[in-house]
Amino acid sequence: MRTPDDVLGGLARSYLFEDLTRTQLEPHAATATTRTLVRGEYAFHIGDPANERRGAEREMKNSVVDAGRIEVVHFVHGPG
Repeated sequence: MRTPDDVLGGLARSYLFEDLTRTQLEPHAATATTRTLVRGEYAFHIGDPANERRGAEREMKNSVVDAGRIEVVHFVHGPG
């Protein structure tokens, strides 16, 4: 389980929050939940509601599988 300091540090490294101070990030860190994924596990699927912020400690691939079962990689996100 991640500590509040771990979550706060992760948020602080994200480009989405780069202009916020640690004090401004504290409310976000306090309400954050964390999840550990294994390689190949999906963080979300097409059609899921966009009501969460997601970040990653490692690389995360954004891809879809087309009708021919070929994976199309849109982007590989780095940590943050």
